[in-house]
Amino acid sequence: MARRSKGGPLYIVEHLEEGLGEWCRLEYKHMASFVPPEQLVFVRWPNEEDVKQLVPKDAEAPRANTKRLEELVPPGTWPDGPTLPGWDRICLLDMNAEEALQPNDVAKFDAFVFGGILGNVIENEDGSYGSDDRTSEIRAAFKHRRHLGPWQMTTDSAMLYTQKVLEHACP
Repeated sequence: MARRSKGGPLYIVEHLEEGLGEWCRLEYKHMASFVPPEQLVFVRWPNEEDVKQLVPKDAEAPRANTKRLEELVPPGTWPDGPTLPGWDRICLLDMNAEEALQPNDVAKFDAFVFGGILGNVIENEDGSYGSDDRTSEIRAAFKHRRHLGPWQMTTDSAMLYTQKVLEHACP
């Protein structure tokens, strides 16, 4: 599939939480404040929630679908949604990926998937900290993965960091 010609890459949030807690709502509102609505997509969106709550009244809201991303790819399976690329043009942001996200990845991929999947920081029995690796729930579906470095970030911070790397060429 050809590279997206309009705007920049798609930023896809694979929501893995039960419902939409206040913390997620705040993060998602922040994302909607700096990513144009045509570039921001939420999948596994809670059925009982209205995505319009993320933007000011009368502003265009990002797209949302209650289905898993795997159910919306290949292209054409979400008729009223954005055109999603095929799996070869989608990159999963994964703390356990071998390669770091680089500015030239914007030419390789049309969509970047992250969200409530980067993991939660947990304290180990020995007092050290680790992640619960929530990404493992969806990792198998992806051909391409990148990490954002050794830092644990909130989802909105991860999106802002990704946008800066891809759209402003800041590695």
